[in-house]
Amino acid sequence: YRNAVKTYRNAENKEQKREMKKLIADIKGNFKITLQGSDPNKTKLRRLEGEVENLEGQIFLIPETKAERKKREQKIAKLNNEIDKLKVEIEDIENGRMYENALEWRFEFPEVLNNDGVFIGFNVVMGNPPYGLFPSKSELVLFINKYNYLGINNSLKDSYFTFCLLGLKEILKTHGYLCYIIPNTWKLIDIAQQFRQTLMSEFYFLSIDEFKTKIFDDATVDCDIILIQKNKLAEYNVNIKLRNRNIIERVNILSKNTLLEQRFFNFSLHKQQILLLNKIQSCSFLVKDYFQIKNGVKLYEVGKGYPPQTKKILDEKPYTAETKLNDNFQPLIGGRYFHKYVILWNENFWISYGQWLAAPREESIFQAQEKLIFRQTSDQIIGTLISSGFIIRNNVHIILKKDEKSDIFDLKYLLSILNSKLVDFVYTSINPERGEALAEVKAFHLGILPFYPLSRKDQVPFIKKVDQIITAKRSDPKADTTALETEIDQLVYQLYELTPEEIQIIEG
Repeated sequence: YRNAVKTYRNAENKEQKREMKKLIADIKGNFKITLQGSDPNKTKLRRLEGEVENLEGQIFLIPETKAERKKREQKIAKLNNEIDKLKVEIEDIENGRMYENALEWRFEFPEVLNNDGVFIGFNVVMGNPPYGLFPSKSELVLFINKYNYLGINNSLKDSYFTFCLLGLKEILKTHGYLCYIIPNTWKLIDIAQQFRQTLMSEFYFLSIDEFKTKIFDDATVDCDIILIQKNKLAEYNVNIKLRNRNIIERVNILSKNTLLEQRFFNFSLHKQQILLLNKIQSCSFLVKDYFQIKNGVKLYEVGKGYPPQTKKILDEKPYTAETKLNDNFQPLIGGRYFHKYVILWNENFWISYGQWLAAPREESIFQAQEKLIFRQTSDQIIGTLISSGFIIRNNVHIILKKDEKSDIFDLKYLLSILNSKLVDFVYTSINPERGEALAEVKAFHLGILPFYPLSRKDQVPFIKKVDQIITAKRSDPKADTTALETEIDQLVYQLYELTPEEIQIIEG
């Protein structure tokens, strides 16, 4: 059959092509699947037929009652029904009916089999795999059991991860090429770190086309085109093209080892920027390891809260107001009511806090004497210090001390670092959404931001400058504190022993 297909594709004349086409059709028509006796379906069929035979041939010393006879006949009828269904299933398999509308790739691509009929893989795999498909809990157990050997786990649930790993590890032959259009989320989400490491270390990543604008009007995410060879190399360079639709705006060449050193992939970065990031991260702690990151209250959602909220409540919004309607109402802070180092709330946003809210969160979050808050809808880090007495909305992230381990770090010191230019540089490298209208600072972004581990005594200069800024802003929210903020930036640069060239990279 394989020779016939090869001759058909390379026919010397039309007559030879017709002969091969007929031979191919005859072989396909005569193909029959035969289930061996050890097949699970046939084994089950024999067991069911044996049970029926035993029930029908039973000999009773004492005649059975009508109820017993009825129960036995019902069981025989049920078993016969199962037998009929199983026979149809076996017949469909053996007659090939279940494959009538299927693509039998062993027929269509016989070249992917060796002389013993063993699958050796395709030369090229191309496609736009589905994304955004997540299995249910029960499906996920089966899914992980089946594909765990590929590296699929509880985190990599999105369908396109499986399509990538199956294509590379199973469908592609050695030295073959895979080219996919996939969502750009693979580069920046924390759960895909091992996935990124696998692609870079176990395969030869030839090129990546990163699109800065949407290439599919109906798609909800931006896309990349990846080209990978199934070939493990000790060292290689990746050709990265930054595109605006068909226009290549910039080409970036990065080595495999340079990319493997990155926690996330931001292909807009130059090698010097990557080296600077590595320097910063090598001597830093991460926020998530020493502090809690919480979300504020969700105000309204039909069916949520106690008693469950109705559509009328969602429309009328009785639990929030611009004035204090009664003593149950407390000050409410949302993302637009603060900026760096300053609270802009002016007794103009109030909430009736309680279990009737869609998601009220733990009250202890809002009772904490000191905490940091950060705007969620933003393309940069915007944070300030806030005391107890305010309820905080869910468009704001809250940072609290976690345990004794975080007691050595003053929240004002942490605020000075997170509001600095150095951390802004780090943030844009892990979430390159600067200038985008719907940019968001996510909780996991905050969690992986770095801060320098200083003793209590060495934190004092930072704390004093934060106190000065907050005092000035409290007197006048529009007060210009640029000089003090610049002094903090300089202190941060000194912590990391940055050179003038490295400072220029951050500020340039």
